[in-house]
Amino acid sequence: MEFGPKREDILSLLREEGQQINDDADFSCQRIGEGKGFISLIYKVNVDALSYVVKITNPRAFEGLAEEVNVIDKVHNREVNFYRWASKLSENDKKELKLPQFFGGRHCNGDKEGIFIMEDFTGRMVNDIDWLSGFSVDLVKEILRSVVSYQSIYLRLDSKLPAGDKKAINHAFCFQTKLQLDAMEDKPWISKAEKR
Repeated sequence: MEFGPKREDILSLLREEGQQINDDADFSCQRIGEGKGFISLIYKVNVDALSYVVKITNPRAFEGLAEEVNVIDKVHNREVNFYRWASKLSENDKKELKLPQFFGGRHCNGDKEGIFIMEDFTGRMVNDIDWLSGFSVDLVKEILRSVVSYQSIYLRLDSKLPAGDKKAINHAFCFQTKLQLDAMEDKPWISKAEKR
């Protein structure tokens, strides 16, 4: 089974999202992010002068994952649903969430591999994080601000994710947030105001 971005699939999804692409557009792809896509493969895709990052999810292409196929499909599909929902937010909300621009996606479905197309951050990302020493205090604060921004935007909007996704996402965020807040309670470097 061939595994990777297929020209016709990528161009079709980009057009569905309003991208103006000629039929004779140059198309190239290069594998990037080895080991950074959960069970997906990550590619840099160039269409004429434009560049995108494409994540291809196909658990059926990997041996030994038969039992996990349903879970992997759901994780990919939930990510596509989230970005479709987020792409309809106001420009201010999108800016506050600091999400990459979403250029289209397709659910994992039976024999069809899942596709997720987003903004290319090549050359604009931090690559030198020392995973052994952990995150700096400033980075942790920024992550927490992002989580709070997401939750506050989500809770005040009328347009919600489908109920099943909302429950799963809400449960995951609430559980993780409680664990994180409990763990930070005794940290002297967090002010009382920041703990609120």
